[in-house]
Amino acid sequence: MAQTYLLRTLLPCAAFYYQVKLPVASAGSEFPSRTFWVSKGRVTEATMVCVRNRKAKESTSQRRATHPATHSLYNPSLQNSENSIVNMGAEANGSCLCGAVNIHVAGDPLEVRLCYCTDCRKVSGGTNSVNWCVQSGQVSIQTAAGVSLSSVAVKADSGACMTGFFCPKCGTTLYRQSTAFRGLLFVKAGVFDDHVLDARRPQVEAYVVHRPVWMCALAGADQKHEG
Repeated sequence: MAQTYLLRTLLPCAAFYYQVKLPVASAGSEFPSRTFWVSKGRVTEATMVCVRNRKAKESTSQRRATHPATHSLYNPSLQNSENSIVNMGAEANGSCLCGAVNIHVAGDPLEVRLCYCTDCRKVSGGTNSVNWCVQSGQVSIQTAAGVSLSSVAVKADSGACMTGFFCPKCGTTLYRQSTAFRGLLFVKAGVFDDHVLDARRPQVEAYVVHRPVWMCALAGADQKHEG
């Protein structure tokens, strides 16, 4: 026999649902915590979580609590009661794509910001960029022999001069520095290892005026029209 299930994407800013019929062992049984992808009428394992269609009307908070911990945005155990940054201790490590540049951040970021400003989008090549705001003294850089960080300065949407520092071999931007925020660096979160990203959810969405209409607000994050 089969029962109808609702598949929901785990993308934090999307809410796409698909109804499919999946075989179950017996009536009333829960489908195992597995992930699926719906494509051209077929169901294959990938990046979605299966829940009953009767539970689709649950509140957002209830739904997050029932999802398996396959994504940090839906794992309450990774959330701090006072803010969305979890104190992971002393360090966070990352690197550029080719590995010629390694970055180390000591301590927790002052803020994690998801930004849709024009230059963040252009630098990342995506719809937005997730940035860690840290003090410059928290950051240390190690490079391979003969490699030095390259930089480029542009005028940001804020009007301030923003300088990006990137690997000259693969082009990965590791961090940026603004004349409007002396002593602070904005480290690109994508350079960090996965477990670091899982533990630190953005607290703020900035320049949401530039957010694509097919994306929705990140639940729980402060919404800023501009910076």
